[in-house]
Amino acid sequence: MGAADLTDAEIRDLFGEDLRAELDLLGHAFEVTYRVQGTGFGPTAIVINGAELPFSRGRSPYRAGAADVPMDVLLGGLAVGADRLSITLGEAQGTSR
Repeated sequence: MGAADLTDAEIRDLFGEDLRAELDLLGHAFEVTYRVQGTGFGPTAIVINGAELPFSRGRSPYRAGAADVPMDVLLGGLAVGADRLSITLGEAQGTSR
């Protein structure tokens, strides 16, 4: 079983509610936080440096499609120094989007 085969519940059991990573992307240092809440697949919110980014969904016949953020929107949210990117996965208990 690879990491892509893990369910939301299994990810929470292994890593807790948040999974953080630091990486270099497009010549910028990023602190990326994946916040897993509730159940379901796919991103429900994407935030860079405190600003929520608009996104559309790719098509998937099996689950919520991947988030598609336009590159100009992403680049417009970058700051000097380290950027903080937060991606929320799944639905909070008792909510729907």
